[in-house]
Amino acid sequence: MKTQKYLLNTANIFTWLIQFVTVIAMIQEIYWAVKMFLVNDISMYSKFFVLSYTVSPNMTGQRVLSFIVIIFRLLLLSAIFMIMLNLRKMIKNIKARQYFVIANLKVLKSMLIAGSVAVLTQIVQIAALYPWVAAINAYSSATTRNHEFVTWMFEVVFLVVLFIVYSVFASGLKIQKENNEII
Repeated sequence: MKTQKYLLNTANIFTWLIQFVTVIAMIQEIYWAVKMFLVNDISMYSKFFVLSYTVSPNMTGQRVLSFIVIIFRLLLLSAIFMIMLNLRKMIKNIKARQYFVIANLKVLKSMLIAGSVAVLTQIVQIAALYPWVAAINAYSSATTRNHEFVTWMFEVVFLVVLFIVYSVFASGLKIQKENNEII
């Protein structure tokens, strides 16, 4: 019992830490977007495209690619923020010994939606940037594709586990409701 409370408190601190880092990363992404458009300077992402993929520094498409990357990163960071927020709500309910309640089911559903957004964002980002990578460097293209495949597999496994937990909680809530009606 004491170990469970310690682990839940540690997980709670971990979610706060991840949310803090996520907010800092969001502020950084917004900073680069503002700098790119208002200061008429190429962003960190634009420099990445110039150095890694030999895109011309004066190319208009470079700013568009940078903006696309920034938007995708903001979506991904928002999804991570929401997952951590909902995880903290779940931890609070578990600490209060409220396991099979509607609030936990709603929290799990929100986490599942945020996780799906994160996975779709990753897939669309690679689909949008992959032609640039493949056209410039075949080795970099294969490396990026293999790395992203491993990441996607991990994210998909996470979503499957989250869906299974959601299903278990939904079944547990249904069984608890039936038991309460019988008594």
